[in-house]
Amino acid sequence: MSSKHGYAAALSLLVACGLGALAGCTGGAADPPATGNGTAATGATTRPPASSSPPTTTTSTTTAPGAVQIPEAARVHTKAGAEAFVKFYMETANRAWVEPNATLLPPWSDSGCLSCKEIQKTAVALVRDGQHYESSPVTVTRVAAFDGAPKGQQYVRLFMTQHKVNVVDSAGKVVLTDPKESLARTAGVIWKETSWRMYDIG
Repeated sequence: MSSKHGYAAALSLLVACGLGALAGCTGGAADPPATGNGTAATGATTRPPASSSPPTTTTSTTTAPGAVQIPEAARVHTKAGAEAFVKFYMETANRAWVEPNATLLPPWSDSGCLSCKEIQKTAVALVRDGQHYESSPVTVTRVAAFDGAPKGQQYVRLFMTQHKVNVVDSAGKVVLTDPKESLARTAGVIWKETSWRMYDIG
């Protein structure tokens, strides 16, 4: 792995993309915008409007691509659903770096998402080099959907704590250590037919 590591390093490469330019950094096609309330694909129940705190995830899950189970709350085409999806995506990214597993994130990433590719590159490198994170690199502390995204997208403000975590090799030797750091980013998600996809994080 590169000496530059962790979410702070991976996402710092994309910060220049920024909130105002998220639409121009990727190339996904637009679907109708998220609403305050709505119904999930395949008959999921109506969800409440978005709030400043993370939505409560129920125990009901749906089998998803890449052997990942996505919470039902993250499958709703609403602002609250977008918040739940962003939290789900970051938790899946944690899993991709801890196992490690390079198959988990692509099904939930838009093909033009540059920040997704940076996070995925780390997962690929960990698998290739026989290394892994000893525990989850980040914890999402808050997500908050807000208006202003282009048609078909939803912005979500994302607050995380990057933990001080070791990356170890197959023998358990510490290769590098991520520093503890507070992170604040803006995620852009896009609705693709029946589910959300990560569009960018900047």
